[in-house]
Amino acid sequence: MALRKAFFFDPNDPKWREKLATLAPISGYCVFIDIAGSTALKDGPIERWASFISNTFGNARAFLEPTLPPLKCLGDSLMFFIPESILNKTATPLSLFASLKSICSDPDPLFCEVKVGATYCTDAYELTFIKGTYDVYGKGIDLAARLLSRAESRELLMNEPFAQQIRQEFETIDNKQAFSDVRRVVGPWPEQIRGFSRAVNIYKLPRSAQNSL
Repeated sequence: MALRKAFFFDPNDPKWREKLATLAPISGYCVFIDIAGSTALKDGPIERWASFISNTFGNARAFLEPTLPPLKCLGDSLMFFIPESILNKTATPLSLFASLKSICSDPDPLFCEVKVGATYCTDAYELTFIKGTYDVYGKGIDLAARLLSRAESRELLMNEPFAQQIRQEFETIDNKQAFSDVRRVVGPWPEQIRGFSRAVNIYKLPRSAQNSL
């Protein structure tokens, strides 16, 4: 897959204002996957916790990398941003949801428990402040990180547009049993989130609601 490009914000460029004004937002899916309890895990020998983190990251990437590699690693978290145009070529919102559910509920003892925050957003800007790198900014990106901070171990938290997309697709398919976890998504419940002037409707696939793999 070709390397994506982001607009490099160069304050020394006399035309940066005009160039920035032409930058259009794109739609996509932002996903944060965080290892739960990773700080306590590091009380043990590095040979043990480094292997656990590697295995857990590898498991998450195995589910999502056919669509897109992770954008970045933030400590014990992986961040993915999947432009809608790219997702539509290889997957669907419903298959993305199924992958995230599988990552959350995988019982393999070689993997750490994780939690996930995911959003569908239409306000993502492919923008970077470091030349030669790719990055993406927007309030939908920030919201995915905020949802992650509210998730418990093995929970998947979503914003309303993400939940609406998977529910709408679910209603159109014949093999509903294959995606029965959509029925277990609970919400909405409004919550005031820092940086957002209005309450945000949050949806959740709780740990207790996940069926067996």
